Amino acid sequence: MMLFTYVYLKNFKFTNMNSKKILIAVDSFKDCLPSLEVAKFLEEGLKTTNPSLEVNKIPLADGGEGTVEAIVESLRGSYVSVQVKDPLLRDISAKYGLINNNETAIIEMASASGLTLLKEDERNPMFTTTFGTGELIYDAVNRDVKNIIIGIGGSATNDAGIGMATALGVKFLNGENNVVECNCSALNKITKIDQTNKLERLSKTPITVICDVTNPLYGPDGAAHVYGPQKGATQEMVQIMDSYLRQFANVVEKELKIFAQDLPGAGAAGGLGFGLAVFANAKLTSGIDFLIEFLCLDEKVKNADLVITGEGKLDYQTQFNKAPWGILQKAKQNGKIAIGVAGIIDEDAKKYFNKKFDLLYSTVDISESPYDSIINAGKYLRIIGQQIGEEIKKPEFL
Repeated sequence: MMLFTYVYLKNFKFTNMNSKKILIAVDSFKDCLPSLEVAKFLEEGLKTTNPSLEVNKIPLADGGEGTVEAIVESLRGSYVSVQVKDPLLRDISAKYGLINNNETAIIEMASASGLTLLKEDERNPMFTTTFGTGELIYDAVNRDVKNIIIGIGGSATNDAGIGMATALGVKFLNGENNVVECNCSALNKITKIDQTNKLERLSKTPITVICDVTNPLYGPDGAAHVYGPQKGATQEMVQIMDSYLRQFANVVEKELKIFAQDLPGAGAAGGLGFGLAVFANAKLTSGIDFLIEFLCLDEKVKNADLVITGEGKLDYQTQFNKAPWGILQKAKQNGKIAIGVAGIIDEDAKKYFNKKFDLLYSTVDISESPYDSIINAGKYLRIIGQQIGEEIKKPEFL
């Protein structure tokens, strides 16, 4: 089969390409390759055409899977493995990262409470819990870290963070003063919240939560309605879960005098954003905005001649604060050539992204089928890297 790529070119003039400094800042290809692997394959392809290219690889994430790797690998940190509970309270091993001389912990809730930890027939957000995420926080706090960063994308849960809080010593009691289960099914039973035994060091450890959504806790745009179905919820369950989240928020307001249900990101990860804000005094922030500042990506973009960014699927959702969109904006603000690479580009969005990127590539366009593009993603990313390398050897790039 003849391989070809749809490459969308705009009329542009390339300048300052003699040094050929290339920044590859890509997100993961979901259910296919982590961001660092995507960047490595692109680099391999680029260097087959010009081994002297100076390539800087920055794995991206905006709070979901790959967040720990993106930060730890970029800042040369280390990993800690911990025995925790999965979303169904089974024992698993999860890891988090340490950076800045072990003073900052980087936690990814998906490693303990993520959807990918469950089989299709196990996915039921009424009964999954964030308890394991709380255990990761507990371990990090007891290592005496100075601050914690938590990415909360990719969750299997809808428990408003009561599982996480339970692991940190908070008790949620029903009308008979008994501790309830730490999942969504128990939210409507909670009448009292006891924080007497909450981990004391928690109040002295600043927590920043990074997420790529701004949804409130409940309502039409809330956790249950928007994200419940992809976690296994039926429409009937969605209505029930939404009402339970609302009831729990009312109890929090009454018991703790905290009104956090409308915070941007409160509905992230099935309400874990809300739970972290309430029980850990966490600050919620945009994932990509945080990473751009934290990883000094603005400076890295300025130092590059050409920027390659992308993710598994480019569609209209990409422009809503997704990692590649943030990098694209920085590239354009700094007058850099911006190249987009994706597994697949939504057909309706191709013209739109053609106007935004200087060059646009997709692995699906050079594969035999979408399935082939997934199982052989590395091969096709190398080919795309090679094609980019050939493009930048042309006179207009010099």
